[in-house]
Amino acid sequence: MRVLHHGAADEDTLSSQSTSLTLLQGRSLGLLGAGNMAEALARGVINSGAIPTQRLIASDVSPERRTYFKEKLGINATTENAEVVKSSDVLVLCVKPQQVDEVLQQIAPFFDAKKHILASICAGVTTARLEAPLPSGARTVRVMPNTPMLVGLGASCLSGGKSASSADIAVVEALFSSASLTLRVEEKMMDAITGLSGSGPAYLFYLVEAMVDAGMAEGFSREQATMLASRP
Repeated sequence: MRVLHHGAADEDTLSSQSTSLTLLQGRSLGLLGAGNMAEALARGVINSGAIPTQRLIASDVSPERRTYFKEKLGINATTENAEVVKSSDVLVLCVKPQQVDEVLQQIAPFFDAKKHILASICAGVTTARLEAPLPSGARTVRVMPNTPMLVGLGASCLSGGKSASSADIAVVEALFSSASLTLRVEEKMMDAITGLSGSGPAYLFYLVEAMVDAGMAEGFSREQATMLASRP
């Protein structure tokens, strides 16, 4: 398990960061989908220095998201998923679950099982489903991140497909450790993780919101109530 540390770096943190940089050195990253989670991952990778911006590319159907990635992150963005596959060796599928099959069919003709590693953050999508339309031996890794990754405080669980080696999983782990804590698990645990760390934190946020509202009803300002309700 790799934890994202904050504050002064200790020897273990520096060693972990060095390992991540080594594993990702010379890699190129392609994001199939440019939503909020893709942005969080891209920011983490850029901030870590693991992969230079010019070696990142994203695809999305939304002109607004493509413009955002280009202007705010300095990342090349396109409408063509095939272009992303051709330009990258590590791919991350960041689309809605109902879009997965269509995107996989689009990239299959350009996917090289020896060159590419495909990670997916699509909830409920198994590695078997990822592998089915791709060439034999496709190396896939299923990842379940959660929304706190948007502020660098998330947790991402990973499990490899049948053709993914420990080294392949380590590459994806290094990628996600730039923006979150990471933990390797068996794929059979993924559905439980979706509820535990994926959706579960939202209920805590609702509780804090209710506490803030109650504090305001007693006369505190929102800032005061938020500060008091969120202190550990």
